[in-house]
Amino acid sequence: MSGRKPVLGFLALTGALIVASYLTPVNTWLLIWISVGLASAVAVVRGVTRYRPRRRSAWWLIMAALLALTIGEITRIVQVEAFGPDMFPTVADFVYLGLFVPLMIVGMWRLVRSGTPALDRAGLFDALIVTAAVAVLTWSFLIDPLVMSASSSFPEKLVAAGYPVSGVLVLATMVRLAVGIRLTPTVGLQVIGVLGMVVGSAVYGVLQLQADWRVDGPALL
Repeated sequence: MSGRKPVLGFLALTGALIVASYLTPVNTWLLIWISVGLASAVAVVRGVTRYRPRRRSAWWLIMAALLALTIGEITRIVQVEAFGPDMFPTVADFVYLGLFVPLMIVGMWRLVRSGTPALDRAGLFDALIVTAAVAVLTWSFLIDPLVMSASSSFPEKLVAAGYPVSGVLVLATMVRLAVGIRLTPTVGLQVIGVLGMVVGSAVYGVLQLQADWRVDGPALL
């Protein structure tokens, strides 16, 4: 996909929604985040139908992942309203880990397959190096403390650890994508989005186990 105006327009829209989300009450704030997810899915549909990329199935999978993320947000809102913010794990967590993450990984991997074959070996090596480094840091500072926590049940530990683990997997696929195909504004946006998702997911899992997570805090699904 190409074209700067649609990219700039999308950035302006989502940027305005994100800023507005932190200036509004919680209920409105959550609805705004749902709007961001839906706007992202619509942007993918618009891009696919207009530019008709070679790997259309990859973009449809990414669109499905964004819809799954939005469904998770809606589920989170319903559960917070019904049971309060302290319930963990929830259906929203399983939507994220069981739907969003696999769909996003498969979609991005199919994009990798559309890259230049000559870059495959070097790109795979780079991705393995970055993944190994991030995995070691993730285990040392996130997963090991979560597993060793005596105040949390096994399901809580399992789901909380699933966030940083899924983040590492998504990041590895993103690195492989970034080094395997030509860097475009679309790929750049994906890199930024995935990095934010990885950090947010890790922080969310940790804060849930520490009982510090708030529905109006910066760490979201």
